[in-house]
Amino acid sequence: MIGITAGPLRMVTFAAPRYLKGRKPPRVPEDLREHRCLNYRLTTGGLYRWEYAQDGRVLDIALPGPLISNDSEVLLAAARAGAGITSAFEGAVREDFESGRLVPLLEPWWPTFPGFYLYHPSRAQMPRKLRVFIDFLQARHAPPPVSQRAVRLASAPRSRPPSPARRAK
Repeated sequence: MIGITAGPLRMVTFAAPRYLKGRKPPRVPEDLREHRCLNYRLTTGGLYRWEYAQDGRVLDIALPGPLISNDSEVLLAAARAGAGITSAFEGAVREDFESGRLVPLLEPWWPTFPGFYLYHPSRAQMPRKLRVFIDFLQARHAPPPVSQRAVRLASAPRSRPPSPARRAK
């Protein structure tokens, strides 16, 4: 078996400038309770608990909000429209950050995860569809260019994903 990674990944928090206009942006994760948070419904039926990490402190917070969806594209569209704050994997919103359509929030608190793995039987005679899919995943979840990453990594805290026991709470 061949294993290919699409990570590491960071879960990022953001909002549209339109939403933030006239509002005090959150400085720490607990400040999110004062905002309209757009929530993701997990396949288990529960809501995603927003995860953060900084200086060895790991948080997962349940946040109420006006919109709940099990479709990340719906939440992203709502955030772009100014409906509130939400989170997604960094690769999904990198272009929005660069264009200014979305504003990153709580950046020092963004947790890093090992990423996803795709397993397939062999590199020999790989179907073209699989090769295209692998290339897509790796490009979508690639880290930012070194020039940007060096600045971010120098200021970003080391973080680790919450333990499975911590997630179960």
